This record gives sequence, C-alpha cells and structure tokens, in this order.
Amino acid sequence: MVDWRDPDVIAFDVEVLLHVSTILLGFYGWYFLTSLSDIEIPLLFSQLRFKFAYFPYLLGRYILLLDLILIFVSTTDRNPMNCEILYRLCAILGNAGIGIASLNLMLRSFVIWWYNKPVLVFLVAVCIPQWAIIIWTADSPGAMWDPVKKTCNPMALTAELIEALYSYTIAFDLTILGFTIWGLRTIGHSPMRTVITMQGIWYFVLTSIMSIVNMVFARLRLNYVMDTMFALPAVTISVIVSSRAVIVLRSMNDFAGPPPDESNAAQGRSDHWWRMIWPQRTECGEFTTEDGILAVPPQDDSEVHPRWDRRWEDWSSVSVATQPAPDVQEVRLSLVQTGSSMATTMTGVCSPSEITSDNSERCR
Repeated sequence: MVDWRDPDVIAFDVEVLLHVSTILLGFYGWYFLTSLSDIEIPLLFSQLRFKFAYFPYLLGRYILLLDLILIFVSTTDRNPMNCEILYRLCAILGNAGIGIASLNLMLRSFVIWWYNKPVLVFLVAVCIPQWAIIIWTADSPGAMWDPVKKTCNPMALTAELIEALYSYTIAFDLTILGFTIWGLRTIGHSPMRTVITMQGIWYFVLTSIMSIVNMVFARLRLNYVMDTMFALPAVTISVIVSSRAVIVLRSMNDFAGPPPDESNAAQGRSDHWWRMIWPQRTECGEFTTEDGILAVPPQDDSEVHPRWDRRWEDWSSVSVATQPAPDVQEVRLSLVQTGSSMATTMTGVCSPSEITSDNSERCR
C-alpha cells in the first residue's frame, strides 16, 4: 500500500507534476503558434475587424500561456522568496482560465438570445458565482519551500473549494449548453446548428470528465500535490476547446439551410441573432460575405426601400426590408468584398428606375 503522505512519495509526485507542466507547455506552445493566423495576425494587419467576442478568446489564450511559462520558470527558480508568489500567481491564472473558457461558450448563447433580456440577465447571474469562487480561491493556494530538495512544492486548495469550483463549472457549462441548443431550435436542421451543438456537447463532455477527476482526487486527499495533479491539464483542454469553438465558427464560409420560420415573430421570438451569423436571405435578396458573417441591424432601426440606391461602405450599415416593393417581384443582391472596395451585382424583376447600383444593374 502506497503511503501518499511519505515525503519521498510527495517529492516524486512533484517531479511528475513538473514533467506534466513541461509537456503541456510544449503542446500548448505549439498550438498557440500554429493558431496565430486564425485571429491575432488578421487583427494585427487589419484583415479582421475586432469584436467583443474576441476579447475572452484572446485573454484566455494569453493567460494560459503565461500560466504555463510561470510554472516552468518556477521549476528552475531556486530562490525561496519567489516560491509562494509564483505558485499563487499560477493558481490564480489557472482558475481564471477555467472561467474564461466557460465565458467563450456563454458568449455564443448571448448572440443567440441577445433579443431576450431575461435570458441574458439569467446567464449573467449564473456566471457571477463562478467568478466569485475564482476570486475567493485567490487567497487559498500557496507553496512550501523544501530546503532539502531545494524545490518549491505547491499547496493545494482545500477540497471544499476544489469541489465548489469544478462542480459549479460543470453546472454552468451544462446550463450554457442547454440554452444554446434551445435557442438553435428556431433554425431547423442546418450545418450551423449541427456544428454548434456538437461543439457544445464535446466541450461539456471533455471538461466534465476532467472536472470530475479533479473533484475525486481532491476528495481522496492523498496529498497536497495529488489534489491538483489534473488541474493544469483540465484548464489547458478547456481553453483549447473553447478557443476552437470560436475559430471554427469564424472559418465557416458556407452556411446552408433555411432561415428561421416566419412564425417566430408570432411566438415572441426574434431572428435578429441569425442575421449576425447567417448569410442574409429574405424575399428581397441574399447577402453573403467572404467569411459568411454579416451584421444586420434590426428592422426597427431603419427602413430601406428595396431600390438598393445606396453605397455599401460598411457591413454594419446594411439593412434590408422584409417585404419587396409592390412593383418588385424578385430582387437578388450579391455583395462581394475585395480589399477595401466592394462590388455589387443586382438582378430582379423591376422597372429600371427602381434599381440603381454603383457597378451594375440588370432588369428582366
């Protein structure tokens, strides 16, 4: 029977933890560098417009990278004065990474339910306790310097705090998944619904498994090292999977499938969220962009007669009428963005005076 409290066993566990952190640093460093071209480089060269949804994505990536680097530095630092400071900072960054990973998933539910303020308030209210636990744990972790082996041994959080953090994270992620799937019911069967649903399910399964493993080892209380042996792999997996969810949605160029039913309005639901992530299809025309993402303001903000006699200088300024004019039976508008300029092509049944364009016009 292994005596987990034996100093030699604890020293061996510390050595294993250091090797695990080094492997994770190499793995995540490789992933970080290979994924720079997805968001960071396009933002740096103004090829991608910054959106608020990218903030938690970027924050989570750099917090985890800093966390892994500091853990690696702590393995080579032989200064007893830096021992507790480094490990406390690493624990804070790691716990923050867990919250940011959940925040990445919650923002997608925000996009889907942004027209429903009670749902948004509920999601924010559910998010606050998770961050309260994360802040609460900031004063708990520490480290102990071993003068014999000249190593810095991490001191785990109490089992109650570990269980509270990971059990609430599981419940929070399940709530996000439920609201996401519930909100996607309005678009019927489509590739986007399948992708978002499968991403949410796989994220929940992976993070739940890692969270349960952490809670089990915390409850066993083998020693202060084994209590958090799997915490670093858990936060690494959470940040990577949640980051991939953001990247995959941005990289989807071709969304197929029908728009929400017209009965949504009668049932008190809005399809404005769909206009932000789906190629716009109405009775007047079809809007597509290079990355399949187009922000269209609500119809209440502006009324645009489908004569299309305006310059398309800004994607966010695009607005459409839900019903064609009486003298226009069919109008199809395609927007193609080339650098900073934009080309437009229009076809439709109309009178020549009803459709104007900077580039072309054609009436049958």
